[in-house]
Amino acid sequence: LVADVCGHGVTAAFITAMTKITFQSACQTSSDPATVLEAMNRELTANLSNGFVTVFYAVYDLQTHSLAYASGGHPPLLVHRRPEGRVLELHGQSTFLGCFAQVDFHTDTLTLQAGDRVLFYTDGLFESHRAVEPEFGMERVRSYLLSEQAREIQPLLDGMVSNLMDYMDGVAMDDDITMLGLDVLE
Repeated sequence: LVADVCGHGVTAAFITAMTKITFQSACQTSSDPATVLEAMNRELTANLSNGFVTVFYAVYDLQTHSLAYASGGHPPLLVHRRPEGRVLELHGQSTFLGCFAQVDFHTDTLTLQAGDRVLFYTDGLFESHRAVEPEFGMERVRSYLLSEQAREIQPLLDGMVSNLMDYMDGVAMDDDITMLGLDVLE
């Protein structure tokens, strides 16, 4: 699960804690991503009066190499098909969690292949910008994945952060960044 809470400060910290608790609870009864997000949304909507959270939840089956996933308003998951030299975007199908009681979430699946690289992230990665410049942008993220495909996953993530910091050129970022990478080895 990768999640991004709206806002900053105490309220955002409270929503983060609630998101973690609802996720743990929902996973007790199901491993289906859509079912988990529906349960989380019911709890968060019932208990939040302000704020929301975007989420991307995926479950990887080591035996079948199947990635089952669902999204609640989160940016698309990136799958770098390194042997093919292309980047797939796994788009979300529903809105964010915590505001609307009746939201239909859907589980989609993708079979991962040896050499695939999966990037989970929050919008702070591509929405970061300088005062008069455009956002860092998804095109830079995709280009970096393609140009640095030989790197191991941790140096790749570290390099992505360095690339972003170079782009920001000392300008303070107004959002946080979370990234998690997964390499499919066989």
